This record gives sequence, C-alpha cells and structure tokens, in this order.
Amino acid sequence: MAVSVKEKKDNLVVLEAKLAKEDYKDKVEKEIKNLSKNASMKGFRKGHTPQGLVRKMYGESVRIDVIQSLISDEINKFVRDEKYLTIGQPILLRDLDQSKAFEGDDVTLAFELALIPEIKNKLGSGDTLDYYKPVITEEAAKEELKKVMQSNKQPVSVDTVDENAIVYGTLAELDGDSPKEDGIKIEKAMLFPNFIKNEEEKAKFVGASKDTLVVFSPFKAFEGDKAEISSLLKIEKDDVEKYEASEFSYQITEISSIKDPDLNQEFFDRAFGENTVHSEEEAIAKLKENLQKEEEGNANFKFVQDLKNLIHETKLGDMDLAEDTIRAWFKTTDNASAIEDSADPDDSFKKMIDSLKEDLFFNEYAKEYDIKVAEEDVKNYAIRYTWQQFANMGWANAPMEILEKQAEELLKNQNFVYGTEQDILRQLVAQKLRENNVVTVVEKEITPDELHKLILPENAPAEESEKATN
Repeated sequence: MAVSVKEKKDNLVVLEAKLAKEDYKDKVEKEIKNLSKNASMKGFRKGHTPQGLVRKMYGESVRIDVIQSLISDEINKFVRDEKYLTIGQPILLRDLDQSKAFEGDDVTLAFELALIPEIKNKLGSGDTLDYYKPVITEEAAKEELKKVMQSNKQPVSVDTVDENAIVYGTLAELDGDSPKEDGIKIEKAMLFPNFIKNEEEKAKFVGASKDTLVVFSPFKAFEGDKAEISSLLKIEKDDVEKYEASEFSYQITEISSIKDPDLNQEFFDRAFGENTVHSEEEAIAKLKENLQKEEEGNANFKFVQDLKNLIHETKLGDMDLAEDTIRAWFKTTDNASAIEDSADPDDSFKKMIDSLKEDLFFNEYAKEYDIKVAEEDVKNYAIRYTWQQFANMGWANAPMEILEKQAEELLKNQNFVYGTEQDILRQLVAQKLRENNVVTVVEKEITPDELHKLILPENAPAEESEKATN
C-alpha cells in the first residue's frame, strides 16, 4: 500500500492512496472467518454456517469495510508523519467520480484535506492600540466601603418602632374592644411599617414601644391592597373585602431595625474574611486593591476587544482557507445541523470561518509564546465568574466551598468550558504582545466609569458586561 501527495497548496493537500489485493486479502479472509463463527442463519446451527455462503452474502461489504479501514489508518499515519497542520479530517476528493473505485482488485482513492496556511500578515509595530489604565481614587474605595456596609446590614433589636423597623406581634380580629370569638388570630405576625400606605395608620406604629397594643384597620392601612392584606391576615385575596370594616389589635412583642454594621472586627471578618482586615483604613486599602484588580481585568478585556477588532479589520482578509473543503468536511460532523439548518446557512458558515480564522491567528501566537490554558485556569475563571454573580446580588463574601460547588456545575457545560478556554488564551496572548512590544501600545489613564462606557456602550448586549468583569 502506498500514500503519495497528488497536489499540495498552502491551504490544501490532495493525497492518493493505492491498495493492491495482496494488501487486504488476508484481513478480509480473517473477518469472514470471524463472521462465520458468529453467524446465525436459517438451516444452520450458530457458528456452523459455511464460509462460502457467508462470503457470497457478505464478502463484498466486508472487503469494502476492510479497504476503507486500511486506507483511513494509512492516510492518518501519513498526515502525522508529515506533520501537516490540519483543519478537520481527510474527505474523499469531491470532483472525481470514485463510485467505481472498489470494482477491481486494486483500489485507488484520492482525499483532500484542508491545511492551516502560513500567517503572513502578522502584527507589528505599525499596529497601534490604546491601553486604558484605570485609576482608583481613595474616594472610590470609600464609596465601595459604604456599599459593602449596605450589603452587610444586620437586624438589631431596638426599643421603639421607626419606619424601617421589622415588627413582630400578636394580631387579633376585634369585636368591639375584645378579640372576636373564632376570629382571625395570628401569633408572631410580621409587619413592616414602611409598607403601610395610609399615613394615619402608619403613625399608630411609628414611635410605639414593645408591649404596646395598637388598634388599626388593615384594609385602611394598606388602602385595599389585596396582596398586602392577604399576606398579613393569612387569607385568600378574594376574601379581603370581607374585612373592609374590621379592626384588629396588634400587641407588639419584638422590634428590630436594619442598621449599618459597626466598623468592628466582627464586621471586617464577615465582609473580608477572618483576620484579613482590622481597621477602617485597612478596609479601604483592601477595597482599593480589589477595585484595582477588577478594573485591570476590565482594561485587559477592553484591550483584547480592540486587538480582535484590529485583527479582523487588517489581518484576516489575507488569510486564505480552503473553505469548500472545510465545508464539505464539516457536513460530515455531528455539528453540521447547527449551520445547515440555520435560517441562512451561507451566512452562518461565513461567521464560522471568521471565527476559525481568529482562532488560528491567536493560536499562532500562543504556539510562538508556548502559551497553554491549564485546567486550573478554567476552574479559577469559573470561581471568579460565580463570585461576580453572587456579588451582583449583594453577597460579596460568599464562602469558597459554595463558590467551588457552583463553579463545578458550570464546568459540566462544555460550551462554557470551550468559551472560557478561548477567552483566557486571548487574554494571555494579548498580555504577551503588550509585554514584548509586538504592537505599539499607547497608555491612557481613565476612570472606571469611563472605562465601563467604552466596554459597554449604551444598548450593548448585557453578556459582554459579564465577560468584562471576569
């Protein structure tokens, strides 16, 4: 058996494989013997079907399978030995009629294979990019401390009710001045004075102390709001109007108010981790450091965005891929339906080619600088991403075990993993390009707000913001 190069271009190679009968006949006989041992045919016991009958019925299909397997193995070995940098797998040459290739004893097949072309139009000092260096002020760190305190507010027991209090007490439906027999009675009913809409009714609670008995009208207090009244009285919304004229007593038993935390060690440990921060000054310094890291991440994200735009606008047009061959190969893959079944297959394929060109461009520099994305890098990215989601919901100090558990769920999603690997690779390549002065970089100091507006202009997709903060 022999494999040879029939044609070779910068982006394509055509290979020809020739197979003589002597190359495959022994293996065909072996397969037929194995098939006979396991064949179950009417009139014969299992394993006793004559080989001649098996050969007559299945010989040609076995022969073709054996030939295809031998040629495939030899072609792949040839590609490895020649160290071809390939896109996809070899496919039968499309513009030749090979339907009769298996009719004779000797078989000749031709395959085409897309190659990664040499990237000739590379980056250089003539390519200029801005790097927006974020500046974090002391005032910004102080404002961030206020936000941390806001998200760490705690309920504190107080003596009197204010508008922001949480009040607990015994709620009872009245009949005159006494609790109504078989009327509504709720122990430890929770009430928020701030939600009371009627100012006259609200005034009955604000300023009241523990053990005070307040007589009020829930219907009047919440101005007939069925959701609020049904929640307080534990009744169906349709029954609310039955209590329009009813008064209730409310015996206050507990009062708490949400207060800003004291700047003490308990707060510092809760907000920053145990024994990390010990004073307000250290808290501000720590927040300034955290903000700097976060905004540097945003600055790097912006730099990668601009680098990608530069590459698309000035470099990828010169990259010539064997698109017809790539598309023919892609149609044989499990992912083909994503493009072929789309509303505009040609446009979807074009976008895939553009994305592929970008991958090849960045991979060229990753290879040059020996950059690899480690599994640990992807895991850490997933943890930071999870932390950001919790922080956006006001939980900036989620325990590491919770972050890691949530990150594990994210890492089960292969699309997330692949996208993360590509994002990290681009960031590492961009960093190397800056460090090695491959492109001309102009540093510009900028505030975080200005940077955010550059990254996410008005009406831009929200997912870009999430990527930027990770």
